[in-house]
Amino acid sequence: MGLAGSEEGFPDSIAGLMDRTGFGPKKVGPIKSWATRSGLIRGKALTDEGRILLGVDPGLRSTITEWLMHFHLSFGANGFAHIPESPADWGGWTYLVFQFLPEHPSFTIETLTTASSSIFDDDPRLFRSNYPYALRAYTDRDALASCNLVTRDSDGTYYSGESRIPPPALLGYALAKLWERDFGETQSVPTDFILDQRMGLGPLLGVGRSAMQEVLDAIAAEGFIEQRRTVAPFQVVRRWVRPIDMLARAYA
Repeated sequence: MGLAGSEEGFPDSIAGLMDRTGFGPKKVGPIKSWATRSGLIRGKALTDEGRILLGVDPGLRSTITEWLMHFHLSFGANGFAHIPESPADWGGWTYLVFQFLPEHPSFTIETLTTASSSIFDDDPRLFRSNYPYALRAYTDRDALASCNLVTRDSDGTYYSGESRIPPPALLGYALAKLWERDFGETQSVPTDFILDQRMGLGPLLGVGRSAMQEVLDAIAAEGFIEQRRTVAPFQVVRRWVRPIDMLARAYA
């Protein structure tokens, strides 16, 4: 975090990063990739999100930070771009979050490998080798375990659907980013559009449709949105100005 926030910015080359950190090539490559995919740096500089974290959570220890990184990591290297026809089009991580986990409240590596083999052309041995490392991002205490999006028991069975919902301000930030992606500057949309949004907030949080209404209620209670439910179709009205303002408030 400190490198990207310095006057020189984040080094363009692996060699430059090695020189300034003292780490070897096997560490600096993943560090830069992780920071980029987590939405914290873009090119050589910190993003708006990265600048906030540098000031309030440079060690990336907060549960809020873990959720923020999860939001961005779930879209691979594509960020909040226009979504593909299938989550699998953006790779294994996006497939895991938006397609596999909602359909599998419990699973094993073999279950995940079998499902992935029906989607991707890669050798199943590659899935068996790589998926444990990907899932550790959600079960390792030094990664994103505070989200509780995925847990693992002593027998090697994984579970989803029991995530710890983050604060309303962070929920508002995520909703706003997804809103910009799908609805642009539109001021209001039918509530069903949010509840059923493809690659939307529900699967990002690991919750179903009914729980998503509770999420909207929490965001509305903070004044970030207004819910109009007097006459059908019910509507959600945006009341935020900038998504990044809600992220800053989440850390306040």
